[in-house]
Amino acid sequence: MNPINLLIKFVDGESREVTAIVSDLMAFEDKFDKSVADFQKGVRLSWLVFIAWKAETRTKQTTLEFDAYAETISAVEVPEVKK
Repeated sequence: MNPINLLIKFVDGESREVTAIVSDLMAFEDKFDKSVADFQKGVRLSWLVFIAWKAETRTKQTTLEFDAYAETISAVEVPEVKK
């Protein structure tokens, strides 16, 4: 599985792109008992926020717990791939 890039937009107007790596995706699979391969069938917003939070926690961009972190986000997007 390749890393997943996410664009996080915060309620304060800031935004940041994060890259979720294997350890972040494994944490997602453990928490939701769902394979990231299932994303082709549809993705829930809470899944993207969780993956972003795991990546932000791993890179020490946040120390907030998941629910508190989610309250700081206005949108999560998969950025367009640059050609």
